[in-house]
Amino acid sequence: MGLFGAKESCAICGGKVGGMGKLKTTDGFVCAECMKKCSPLASSLSLKSSREIAQHIQYRADNMTKYQSFVPTDIVGNYLKVDRNSRTWCCPELDKKNPDIFPFDSLLEFELLEDGTSITKGGLGSAIVGGAAFGGVGAIVGSNLGKKQKEIVNSMAVSIVLRDSFTSRITIPLITAETKKGGFIYNGMKDIAKQIISLLAIISDSCSGNDSSPSAAPSKSSIADEILKLKDLLDAGAITPEEFANAKSQLLK
Repeated sequence: MGLFGAKESCAICGGKVGGMGKLKTTDGFVCAECMKKCSPLASSLSLKSSREIAQHIQYRADNMTKYQSFVPTDIVGNYLKVDRNSRTWCCPELDKKNPDIFPFDSLLEFELLEDGTSITKGGLGSAIVGGAAFGGVGAIVGSNLGKKQKEIVNSMAVSIVLRDSFTSRITIPLITAETKKGGFIYNGMKDIAKQIISLLAIISDSCSGNDSSPSAAPSKSSIADEILKLKDLLDAGAITPEEFANAKSQLLK
């Protein structure tokens, strides 16, 4: 036996586990090559058993087949794709080769963050709250009133909390470097954020029983666009919160 003892065997493939990149599970080791087969979004793998990781790797192989036949009804660039017919969604921006496909009911909460501060949030059984990022001039009020607002943001992202044993949270990055507020890039990313939040709200509402016929919904984000228009009217003060809620409910029927 050498100085460091015999090399461990991978609990998945049976091969030798090297010192670099190996994972210690609750009951053994997984080699670097098998680790590459796990989802890049998965977290806390060291708390899983080798059997659970083996099942996850099989899921990833099946997911690749599912993604090849995935036909989205709603698309927000490469950030979010939704298929209302199969009630599934994915974020290809986070894994371009084999993005995890999640069922609608995996979505628990979602939140738009700007420099780590919550701007808008929503989730299962709750309405969207916040919305400062979607308003016009003067939308941010309260304790900041009378103070000079930041003209630069360094990050903007949508954070999603999931009901998933391997992936409990994902983050969709929109802005990752210093960006001027009101500029072309900032406004473009804010518009994408609107579309993502609206689609996530539709998914959440459908799981709350507010969407009785998702498979019959029009394609290509038509309902999401209408909700965005309503939200703009609400932010502008043209309609009341009650009118917004009633109109949104009618769109989702």
